[in-house]
Amino acid sequence: MEYRKKITVYSAILVVLVLTALGGFFFSQQALETRASQQPLLAPLAPQEAAKLIIDNGTPEGKWVITRSGATWTVTYGTQTYPGNTDRLKSFLKGLNTLTKFRKVADVNNQTKLDAYGLAKPRTVEVLNADGKVLVNLQTGTTDDTGRYDYVRINAQPQIWLTERNPLTVMELGWNAWTDLSLIPGNLKPDDLIHISLTGTIHTLEKKTYSPFDLVKAIKDKKSQWKLANGTFPKTAQDYVDGLPGFKVNSYLKDGETYDPSKDTQGVLTVQTQNKTYVFHIGMEQKDGRIPASDGTRKFWLSTWSLDQILFHQP
Repeated sequence: MEYRKKITVYSAILVVLVLTALGGFFFSQQALETRASQQPLLAPLAPQEAAKLIIDNGTPEGKWVITRSGATWTVTYGTQTYPGNTDRLKSFLKGLNTLTKFRKVADVNNQTKLDAYGLAKPRTVEVLNADGKVLVNLQTGTTDDTGRYDYVRINAQPQIWLTERNPLTVMELGWNAWTDLSLIPGNLKPDDLIHISLTGTIHTLEKKTYSPFDLVKAIKDKKSQWKLANGTFPKTAQDYVDGLPGFKVNSYLKDGETYDPSKDTQGVLTVQTQNKTYVFHIGMEQKDGRIPASDGTRKFWLSTWSLDQILFHQP
């Protein structure tokens, strides 16, 4: 009987020791993960040091180059150059500093093994300073099972890390996402506009018609209001004007896509401020529903929905 008691006691002690060891291992692993998640993935990057980004989103689109001159960014894709989206670029560069080495998952040089993490043909970003020195060289692959982390490599080194996905999702987008798609460049406000007009009549494939109009800011009842050429003050004019400065075009024309405003223009939209006049030539709707347009320096695509936003029409 005493022997059985001893066996029972020894067994209980053994169970306690095993559980203690497992608990210690679990908590030590948790501590290691915590420490890893606090370690920066990249060397500290001062966004103002970045003068050029070279991005490849891992699709047939290939790469594009984003260059800074002073406070102005431009995106070059193919042979064309477009205005850059400054806010998006600032946010992306800032986000690189938040990436951490959440967990190291492998040491890999073999191309086949890289493919298991989506890193055989990765999305890549290089950040260079004004002297051409590479500040960041980051390759991103697939997302882990949690959907919160991406597999990444730094400087094509064999170590593969998991890092936060959110700051890197913009790399999955195309080159147009890095451009400033504002119809009217700058930071205009509705109050800056004084005269908006359309000459010519625009027809869509669905037989919708946009007729000429002429809106001028005028004073009525001691307030600024918008007046048509026939002397009426349409109630919907202010809502239309309010939406115009912030409107974004669909995308820019790329190499191989053409639009000749001198031959294919249906109508001309003119937007005036006290200091500047913006002129937009609007072309014929294509079979795919896209409508080419140009402001003389940029060529971009609109849609019939776009026309509803940028052209005034009374209900």
